[in-house]
Amino acid sequence: MRHRTLTALAAVGLAVAAPAASLANQPQDSSTTLGTKSKTCAIKHHASCKGVTHHHADLRGRDLRGVHFGKAKMHHADFRQADLRGARFDGAELRGADFSGARLKGAYFGPPRKTGKGANQAQPAPSCNPNCSGADLRSANFTLTNLASADFTGANLTSANFTSAKLAYANFTGAILTGATFSSAYFYKTICPNGTITPPIAVAALNISC
Repeated sequence: MRHRTLTALAAVGLAVAAPAASLANQPQDSSTTLGTKSKTCAIKHHASCKGVTHHHADLRGRDLRGVHFGKAKMHHADFRQADLRGARFDGAELRGADFSGARLKGAYFGPPRKTGKGANQAQPAPSCNPNCSGADLRSANFTLTNLASADFTGANLTSANFTSAKLAYANFTGAILTGATFSSAYFYKTICPNGTITPPIAVAALNISC
């Protein structure tokens, strides 16, 4: 009788241990880790994800405050409702990325910042709004995103989606807006690519060609 009991307990122990061993051999959770091969990063506040390659990343609703995505390749990444305050995307490739409803206060999407001697003179003035100057944001989705006072000067926004986005005081000087959508976007003293400024009246545009 005792022998049977010990045998049964041993069988249960093996059954419990087996799943644990198989889980240990599972690949890293893609929802918390970005990148491939030697370049990876764990998602947390102010994490350094510079140079990672991770297309179609699912980062919906994640807390990404201060994360550095400099020169990362993240085509079609899903940043919907994510907290990207203070995040940096210096020189990142973000074609088709979805920023719908994301919090972008202080986010930087411009070209890589200079470092070393004279770097302080090269830095843009601090801003509490998205700086997307010169960024490649083709087909990016900014639906319902607050982009008030955002700097899009010289940015490539071909086929970008700004449906219902807040664009008061945003600067699109020299930006490429071919095929961009602005349905129901809110304009107020917004600077268009040719330098013209929209009226000082809040306008919800059904179809505007700025």
